[in-house]
Amino acid sequence: MPEKKEIHFFNKKANYRKGLDWYEQHFEMCGESVRGEATPNYFWTSTEEEEIRGSGRTKNIPGLVHNAYPDLQFIVSLRDPVDRAVSAYRTLIRGGYVDPRQSILDVADQYGIVSMGDYQTHIERWVEYFSPSQFLFLIFEEDVRAERRDTIEKMYRFLDVNASFTPENVDVRKHPSLGSFYGRVLYYAPWIRTLVKSLLPNLNRDRIPLRDVLDREEVNDRERDELARYFEEKNQSLDELIGRKPKSWTTT
Repeated sequence: MPEKKEIHFFNKKANYRKGLDWYEQHFEMCGESVRGEATPNYFWTSTEEEEIRGSGRTKNIPGLVHNAYPDLQFIVSLRDPVDRAVSAYRTLIRGGYVDPRQSILDVADQYGIVSMGDYQTHIERWVEYFSPSQFLFLIFEEDVRAERRDTIEKMYRFLDVNASFTPENVDVRKHPSLGSFYGRVLYYAPWIRTLVKSLLPNLNRDRIPLRDVLDREEVNDRERDELARYFEEKNQSLDELIGRKPKSWTTT
C-alpha cells in the first residue's frame, strides 16, 4: 500500500481531474505483488446534490472505479452505523466543519454524517457494477476489533496471497478512544493541534481525556436512539447482502 493511506482519487473532483497516471504514481514503490489503498469515502454513494457540492466529491463513484479497474477486489469494514455517525460528527468538529454547539441531529444531513451509514444503499449501488464475489465484508466490532488475527488471515485468503504471514504489531491498537474535549477545543483554537503533537508525539489520535467544555452532552441517548431507528429502517436487508447479521450493533 502507498505511504499515504487515503488517496481520495475517485471521490474528490480535484484529484480525479489529475488523471489515472497521477493515481498510479502512488503505487510505484509498492512492489509487484497485490497492491491496494484505503479510502473509506469511496464507499459513499450519496446522490444528494447538496452533500455532493459541500464535500467536493464526484458523482457515481462505483462507475468511475469500474471504468478504470473492473477486476478489483474490495474489502469493506462496516462499523455500527450509529457509532460511525458519532465518530464522523466528532471528526468534523475537530476539523472545524461543524460548530460544536450544533447537535448531531442538527447536522445529520451534512458531510455524510448519516448518509454514509446507509450501508444497504451503498452496497446495492456498488454491486450494479461489480460482482458480489469481488467483495469481502467485515464487521468492525466482531472481526477487526475482536478477531484481528483470524480476520487478517481471511483477508489474505480472499486476496490469494500468503495467508500464514503475520504483520508486525498486529495486536497494537492504533486509535484508542481518548474522549471528546480536544476535538471541541480544536474548533475554537486549531493551533493547539500542532502544540499537542509536539508535546505528545506518540498520540495516535487527536484527542485527549479531558472533560467536555460544553454544558450539553456531546451526543445524548435520545439522539443515539433516533439514529438507531433511522439505520434500522435503512439497513433492514443488509444481512442478505453481506451474508451475515451483525450481532454487536445497536441497530440489530
